[in-house]
Amino acid sequence: MASTPTPAPSAAKPQPSAVRPFYVAVGSAGAKLGTLLELLTALQLQAGRKLTTVICCSGRDSLDEVVCGLLEDASFTVAVLHADMTDKEREFQVSHFKRLVAAQADAADGAGGSGGGMAASTASAQGAAAGGAASSQSAAPADTSIAADESSLVLAATDVCLKTLPRELLPLGASLLIQYDMPHKKEVLARRMSSVFGGGRDRRGAAPITIHFVVAGEAAQFRAVEKYTAPAMIAEMPVHVADVFTQR
Repeated sequence: MASTPTPAPSAAKPQPSAVRPFYVAVGSAGAKLGTLLELLTALQLQAGRKLTTVICCSGRDSLDEVVCGLLEDASFTVAVLHADMTDKEREFQVSHFKRLVAAQADAADGAGGSGGGMAASTASAQGAAAGGAASSQSAAPADTSIAADESSLVLAATDVCLKTLPRELLPLGASLLIQYDMPHKKEVLARRMSSVFGGGRDRRGAAPITIHFVVAGEAAQFRAVEKYTAPAMIAEMPVHVADVFTQR
């Protein structure tokens, strides 16, 4: 009697990568920007690769502070989303950022090269730092911008701007989310995470990282954020900061 052939086991479906949360304790509000720049520089140097980062701010003052600091460092290609920009200008910035992220990923995989010469706009970022309204010209790539293959990519945005982005432009596709200002509501945290990383089906490969900045005196807010992220535990940043990309 002929035996019935046993079907070969199907290949396991790739599982979504869970977001891994960390926190950085900051002594005072005045030390936040310096801590941010030191952290980004250390991550870039220790990881040995370029980063793709989104920095979320609760308001315009924080955004301007972050953008001013980043623009003084040639290690970063900066894009910005602020309320004085039109919807079209913000959508241009997001589309351009995503193209650069994709080009950088291709280059890292050895299949790139086509996007190496693309440049990210810093004109609208300079407008945000100066506090002026962005013009239609500020949305176009500027001659003074930094080549994407020479720097890490950073998109700085306020929560208000993330909320207005059309769904077809999301997720942003960055591998690192920095919560420069702690979210004051669970809905705000959820929007930040989904806007940057997408849902489970959008996450493949290396686990995305989120880093919360916690200033002295914000213990109550931090405990609330811990409840939002439960059951995942928010771990303290390791001394060797690039270990966040390898720890399990």
